[in-house]
Amino acid sequence: MDKIFSSGLADMDVDMDPILILSCGHVLTMTTMDNMMEMDSYYIPHVNPATGNTRYIAKQPLPGDEVKQVSCPVCQKPIVHLLRYGRRIKDAQLGKNLKKYQIAQKNALADARDRFEDVRAEIQTNWTTYMQSLSSIKADTKVAPPSPNSRKLGKFMQEADPFPFTNFWFISKSYGIPPVHRAAWTKHMLPLRAVIMILNGINNEAAKSPTKDAFEVAYSHFYQLHTANATPLVDAEGRLTDGIYVDEVDSDKASAMTQDSIVECGLPADGYGGSSYVESLAEKTTILLWTLHHALVTLEFVGPMTGWYWFVEDLCNCCLVYTELLIEAAMNGRCYQRTALSRVILLDLMSHQARWMNLRLQAGDKGTNEARSQLADSLALACKEELEELRESCPVSMRKRCLERVKKIMERLTNEVKIARGDLSLQRTKFEGIQVVRINLNKIGEPSNWHRCTNGHTYVESGTASQPSSCPECRALVGGGDHSLLSDV
Repeated sequence: MDKIFSSGLADMDVDMDPILILSCGHVLTMTTMDNMMEMDSYYIPHVNPATGNTRYIAKQPLPGDEVKQVSCPVCQKPIVHLLRYGRRIKDAQLGKNLKKYQIAQKNALADARDRFEDVRAEIQTNWTTYMQSLSSIKADTKVAPPSPNSRKLGKFMQEADPFPFTNFWFISKSYGIPPVHRAAWTKHMLPLRAVIMILNGINNEAAKSPTKDAFEVAYSHFYQLHTANATPLVDAEGRLTDGIYVDEVDSDKASAMTQDSIVECGLPADGYGGSSYVESLAEKTTILLWTLHHALVTLEFVGPMTGWYWFVEDLCNCCLVYTELLIEAAMNGRCYQRTALSRVILLDLMSHQARWMNLRLQAGDKGTNEARSQLADSLALACKEELEELRESCPVSMRKRCLERVKKIMERLTNEVKIARGDLSLQRTKFEGIQVVRINLNKIGEPSNWHRCTNGHTYVESGTASQPSSCPECRALVGGGDHSLLSDV
């Protein structure tokens, strides 16, 4: 009998309202079970006007991440193994399994963020000491880049690697950077390694989540389903060719159909459940971008005609790879706010790339200037496209905050593009200028000579000309070698 309505078997019309026997042995009518399972929230109902019977004709999107487990009203045992409610039951079971996993990931992510704040404060406190270490020795001029095989930063070491090589706290000697500089950078940035390790652990756990397990099983099932009509390929003599099939649905189309089925089931397109994977990836990207800013300041202080220039280039590329991975993960996980913030990060990275590009301006090099101008134009165009995408897709709740931040980024990028075109001289920020003056105060006792670059900007040369450098205003080539200047007027 129905335990909800206390109806006896004699009172029921099993043809109109079938009875269902639960795994615990208690009995409920289908109407009662449909109400308990909230079927109207999972499927689109159609009521027959003649009989009053309800038939579910299509699926609705899953109502949310939090789905309660429905239990027997008599013994409170979970209701499972009823095919009619399989979608609802499996969704609830997956949510329950995810709960403990999400709590552990959330705590690990909070720990990583706290550690990053502590490390960031430590690095900023030691900034002056770091710059003084750089001033103890001049970096050798290195115009040519290191060999491609020696440049690992930002590259995938193996095809199956989920992330590129990220050990930015160590600098390979192939860049030609002095050992003193490399040691100073490692000492300065090594505390960030512990934070990156925590975030790597969160990423690894995301690959073991219940959602990821369900995704792998579902993907295999749906792909086989969409290619079930494949026919084996035969050779010219009519013999079967092992392992080769001609599919009625090609592999690309089958993959697309499989992805649609995955999303329809309520699983993320890439299988990573919750936001821990996306958020940990966002934290790593933020750390890399923050590190890139410090590397750019270092490059401006040491000089662009050094191996630091190529190290910063690889760090830019590493940031770009992570930013693209972040945008893809946020879109797959339907994290719309994080997707918008990721696009803001990408715009910020573009402004850093333009800043790096302008650090090697060479007066009189027409070919280099033209190439740089073209690169600046392409960067500005890409930035414009990303800005349009952001305006269209940014959630209303955070649009104002995002666009205000983007406005400042666009101002910086516009200035950098003008510098690349020769329409504006390059200026240090107030903070960076103070740092350079503070370090140079230690050199007051050295002989210094004042000169002008080819564009008329004043610069100082300590002692006699020993290596080429760049004007701090316009980045024209200055200095020289063998005690003779290249551009003194």
